[in-house]
Amino acid sequence: MTNKSILKIILIYLFFIPFHISYGEASEQNSAPPSKNIPSEKKDLSPIKLGISINPNEIFLKEFRAGFQAYFKKINDRGGINGHLIELIVMDDKRDPVITAHNVREFIDKDNVLAIIIAGSANVLVTLPIINEKHVLLYAPYAGSEFLYTHPPFHYVINFSTGSGKGSEIIIKNLLDNGFKPEEMAFFLQNDPFGDSYYKGSMDALKKFGYPNPEKLPYGRYSRATMNVEGGVANLLRDARANKFEIKVIISATTPPGDVEFVKLVKQLIPNALIVNSGSSITYSDFTGLDFNFIASQTVPSPFDISLPAVREYQEDFKKYQSDLKYSQSSLHGYLRAKILNIALSRALEANNLTREGLIDAFESFRDVDIGIVEKITIDKDDHTLLNKSYLMLIKDGKPIPIEWTDLNKLKSRNGSP
Repeated sequence: MTNKSILKIILIYLFFIPFHISYGEASEQNSAPPSKNIPSEKKDLSPIKLGISINPNEIFLKEFRAGFQAYFKKINDRGGINGHLIELIVMDDKRDPVITAHNVREFIDKDNVLAIIIAGSANVLVTLPIINEKHVLLYAPYAGSEFLYTHPPFHYVINFSTGSGKGSEIIIKNLLDNGFKPEEMAFFLQNDPFGDSYYKGSMDALKKFGYPNPEKLPYGRYSRATMNVEGGVANLLRDARANKFEIKVIISATTPPGDVEFVKLVKQLIPNALIVNSGSSITYSDFTGLDFNFIASQTVPSPFDISLPAVREYQEDFKKYQSDLKYSQSSLHGYLRAKILNIALSRALEANNLTREGLIDAFESFRDVDIGIVEKITIDKDDHTLLNKSYLMLIKDGKPIPIEWTDLNKLKSRNGSP
């Protein structure tokens, strides 16, 4: 799909969204007044302003924000980036795309930010036309919908990791390679652009690997940001019975708080099934005391894997600056994003080009950048995706246990057939 066709779809959606509504906001701003010029054009040591629009009342998004805060507080304690402090302006969007669109325009027109961070596929969807109109970077959105991944890429989007299309293909291929048959698979998805992208990617992957009619496989959906999973699970089971499918693995695209409710319900109704989840945000502590084969395909390593330098650094900084929160996958997401952004900001300053375009140029100069995890980062004007590796975790009693795809055979063998 081309950038132009995607933007046409989004513009139709945006036509109905009012932008000039007054909403409550929560800011973390310094006392310096907003600049009227692009921040990078000033020659003094004015702060580098970044905007983040999320719903901090949801724990995984609170943790995501905390990861950014921990890293940038460390940088500011050291005097900033070449003397420029980082000012992270936070606005509450209640996970509502309408409010997100308003916040994004305020970030740009009032706060004059250098880059914007958004969470949620539906929220990102309404943001794309604005950042393209205003020429502002949408940095590493906490979303994986396939509309973000175009060829060539959106100039004003830097993606953190691979999208749901490629991610779903990786999961399908590895399940097939490890003995699972297509007719043993079912799908459970959020009813939003993320769920849409993941389902389409899974169907395309099954067709690619020789299964002709994957749309007949059982599936269910639920409303994102809710715990209302019962109806979707009922539909999934109804499909399975009607077509005489024996479910051995459920491929899910869920986020909190629905993910844990879904796992609890499946444990009751299909106790021998495996669940492989592709949601990028899991609150491990929600699964404390829950013993079930819930496997998460993640785009960051375990926040407890201290064999990695970046994770050791994260734990040290998080303990110092966010001591009221536990280590989590979502906070590591935010922390690594901040760490990578700091490298790009430093390069833009070194090039004497701390502008919105200069920041994108800095990212496009990345060649084998080592941030202290398994893979190094290389991107350019034809590839705006920072990370490509996935990490497989078995979630047991609220803790992630790194596993390999071949370990699924042991889990499958232990469970046996339903």
